[in-house]
Amino acid sequence: MPGKSFEMTKKLREIFYRPEMAVLPFGTTPHHAMMFEKAGFEAFYMSGAMTAGWLLGWPDVGATTMREMADNANRIAKTINIPIFADIDTGYGTAVNVFRSIQEYIWAGVAGCHLEDQEFPKKSGSQAGRRLISIDEAIGKYRAAIAARNELDPNFVICARSDARGAEGGGFDEVLKRAKAYEEVGVDVIFFESLQSWEECKTAMKSVNIPSFCLLHQVIFSDEEGNPRPGPSLKEQEEAGQAIAL
Repeated sequence: MPGKSFEMTKKLREIFYRPEMAVLPFGTTPHHAMMFEKAGFEAFYMSGAMTAGWLLGWPDVGATTMREMADNANRIAKTINIPIFADIDTGYGTAVNVFRSIQEYIWAGVAGCHLEDQEFPKKSGSQAGRRLISIDEAIGKYRAAIAARNELDPNFVICARSDARGAEGGGFDEVLKRAKAYEEVGVDVIFFESLQSWEECKTAMKSVNIPSFCLLHQVIFSDEEGNPRPGPSLKEQEEAGQAIAL
């Protein structure tokens, strides 16, 4: 397993750092992952929200534990030969918890994860009422994640996810401020959550010098009245700098 894990982390890092955008399908069971591997996808994303739904029948409100998430990822890792990019929520506590959580994910066979800057317990990125931790606390947690990664597998991908756009007291300026701070700490990738337009997405991705991506929520594919409209194509996303499309 360790040899396979090292191979997977290298593959995922290459996916994020190459010029071409990759499409990562998401799910939460070994069956999902096996289907996507057979369909030809290069990597698989283990969704935290879907894992909460499948394992607990709960919404994405921070009810799943680190042990449940890591064990689920391990079951997936045993069935496929493509990298797993996984949700690690808030790291399940303080910077100390983050250090252990990253280690457990690496031991489980995960190739990379995104760690968000919400308070614990968290809420889904599409829910109102999210609250941010301070930049200083977030930086401490990302440093802990990087330290744990460096101890076990330097190629493991640490992605910082900022919920600042849709959280209480946040906004687009806070998104850009936090992205630069997290980049300076040394994370590998920035995940911009809940941006409100494709223009915001393009601006945010240009604001950092490391790979980044935005989750394109329905608001980006709707007009001011909520009616559907064409969103950016995969080609347009790649040209704008999207490292991956979930």
